[in-house]
Amino acid sequence: MKIILSALIGGALGFVLVALTGILTLQHDGRQGGVVFDIFSREVPGITNPQAPILPIIGIAALGALVLCALVLPEEGSERTARSMGFLLVTAATVGWGLALGPNLGIYHDMTAGDGVPPGVPGWLRYGSTEPSVYLVAFLALGVLVLRWSNIRAKRSAEESRSA
Repeated sequence: MKIILSALIGGALGFVLVALTGILTLQHDGRQGGVVFDIFSREVPGITNPQAPILPIIGIAALGALVLCALVLPEEGSERTARSMGFLLVTAATVGWGLALGPNLGIYHDMTAGDGVPPGVPGWLRYGSTEPSVYLVAFLALGVLVLRWSNIRAKRSAEESRSA
């Protein structure tokens, strides 16, 4: 039961990573262009001067670090593996869905030539699925998982050689 719960937590972490990264990416791109976005609708409630998007950048970095800590810190080996596997599966599915929603040609294209930023979760996933930090966290989680498996195999082979 703990392993299933751990896998579900990992899956939730994957979805939250892509969605929140999408929100922060929209805010990042909007600040650079001087646009204020309502994250739940297509509306642009305000126009400002273009700014350096420092807070969204810090938010994306902090979110990635928190997710990696949540994947690496659990004590039990099988729970860590289940959490990482759930994270990787849901992240891959969410990114695939976000990419399938349509080509992301950038926020400037969406605001001028396109139909605008997609509202709600589809827009978050569309922008989150193209953010490199999502791929970085996923590849780091995969690397940690592979290292765990190689350590387990090395321990098993060492135990087998001792008993033989």
